[in-house]
Amino acid sequence: GKVSSFKYDSSDESSLSHNSVKVLFPDNQGGIWAGTYYGGVCYYHKSRNRFRMFSEGSDSRHLNDNVVSCIYEAPDETLWIGTNGGGINEYDRKTGNFRYYRFTSRQGAPYDSNDVKAFYCLPDGRHMLIGLYHGDLSILDRFTGNIRHLNSPWNIVSISPLDEDHLILFRVVSVDEVAVAEVGEVLDDRRLLRARVVRVADLGG
Repeated sequence: GKVSSFKYDSSDESSLSHNSVKVLFPDNQGGIWAGTYYGGVCYYHKSRNRFRMFSEGSDSRHLNDNVVSCIYEAPDETLWIGTNGGGINEYDRKTGNFRYYRFTSRQGAPYDSNDVKAFYCLPDGRHMLIGLYHGDLSILDRFTGNIRHLNSPWNIVSISPLDEDHLILFRVVSVDEVAVAEVGEVLDDRRLLRARVVRVADLGG
């Protein structure tokens, strides 16, 4: 098939906003979201053949940080954007507005950490798991906006489903091992601590 290449062009407002792309995320509408390093987020759809940029600004129609670490689409099609220092930027495509969530030690976090690395929405559609670099694992109640920090012993950089009942938690401390937790246990601090650590090579066994 045909391979296309996209680069930043200072003379073209519809080009990619930055050549340093940290994450690519395909949404369920056939579009691609590109999170960049200091260039915010760019949206591309082949039907338009151009990029739309979302950058840092002072109102709710902008990001609050231009360094993007991760992107996730919730079941209701809201887009969750993790930034390097601005916490979470939740984008409502219907209104075009962002909602921001920041983490502080006053909320019970080990210390201020707004470097978001991972998202995963639990099957109830209400609770969003959030992996924070230097901030452990947190849970956001999407209905109330309340954030609870779990006493997990890891810095989580990725969260993926293993099957219907289990999640894989990728940790900063190891590239060879992951933690496997039951979906029904991640809301309970004490049970989460018992998540088993397994070798990546053994996951298929």
